[in-house]
Amino acid sequence: MPKGFTATTISLIPKTASPTCWSEYRPISLCNVTNKICTKLMTIRLGHVLPKVISLSQSGFVPGRLSSDNVLLAQELVHSLESHRSDANVVFKLDMAKAYDRVSWGFLYQVLRWKGFPQRWIGLVANAISHCWFLVLVNGEHAGFFHSTRGLRQGDPLSPALFVLAADYLSRGLDRLFAVHPMMFYQAPSLIRVSHLAYADDLMIFTTTCRQNMELLRDFLRAYERVSGQLEEFLYCGPPSFLPKDAGSAGCVGLSAETSTSHVFGCSFVQRKQKCMSV
Repeated sequence: MPKGFTATTISLIPKTASPTCWSEYRPISLCNVTNKICTKLMTIRLGHVLPKVISLSQSGFVPGRLSSDNVLLAQELVHSLESHRSDANVVFKLDMAKAYDRVSWGFLYQVLRWKGFPQRWIGLVANAISHCWFLVLVNGEHAGFFHSTRGLRQGDPLSPALFVLAADYLSRGLDRLFAVHPMMFYQAPSLIRVSHLAYADDLMIFTTTCRQNMELLRDFLRAYERVSGQLEEFLYCGPPSFLPKDAGSAGCVGLSAETSTSHVFGCSFVQRKQKCMSV
């Protein structure tokens, strides 16, 4: 695309009342209207294919899937969180720092080839995301004019679909890891074994607190970070009283009471024994 079509203004939206560092701003791309029309047409075409190539664990930005499906399933699984087995159940939230901004283009193109997309379509995607020039809107005035080397623009209609395609590599990898090591599966009365649930970059992983399982999960996620460019952190989902008692198991993934969260998928639910939590 011509530079005039792909030139984008970045508006910095503060996350806090008094931001003091760059991480406290949310960059939103104000894309050119002509560029949005082109990428919207690509998004419509891609929407017919996504349900066929994206893992069932992913409910975000896939036509025909609802985030409420994963919320309801998560509710049922969390009822088994307080397990009395030797290796107790544990639920993690995987926090991806600057998920859209860190997507590696080379990794994305490789995932598209792996899923069978033709080279012509991959070329269209490359033209849409790799020829972008940015200006930053500071105090109402434009500053700078630079070229990007990675990442997807938040505000581009095509970005969510491309992100879930790239993130599907993680979903497929987790499914494969749990299939090879069945002892990693979360212990629940349900006949359906679930390794994880996802909504775009929000990911819940269901496993047990065995040290070996934790190390396998850690090694897999570190390998994913190296190939995808993402940066991830484990967050425990649940009240501090349910944190793994095995300090070695928890420590090998950097887990502690300080790295806990009660917010995943943005919906509340009631746990067994009427203990309120949020997913």
